[in-house]
Amino acid sequence: MINLNISLKNYQPKTDLLKDRVILVTGAGDGIGKSAALAYARHGATVVLHGRTISKLEA
Repeated sequence: MINLNISLKNYQPKTDLLKDRVILVTGAGDGIGKSAALAYARHGATVVLHGRTISKLEA
C-alpha cells in the first residue's frame, strides 16, 4: 500500500489550468455560480455567463 501525505489546503492549481477551455456557468449573477465563474476565469478559462439579471452579470 502506498502512503501519500497530500495536504489539500496547500494545493494551488496552475493559473493556466483551464486555458483554451470555454465554460458556461448558469446562475453566474451571484452565489456559487458567481464564485465558480470567477475561479474558472482566474485559471484561464473563457467563461460564458448566464443568469436572469443582466445588472448582476455586468457587475
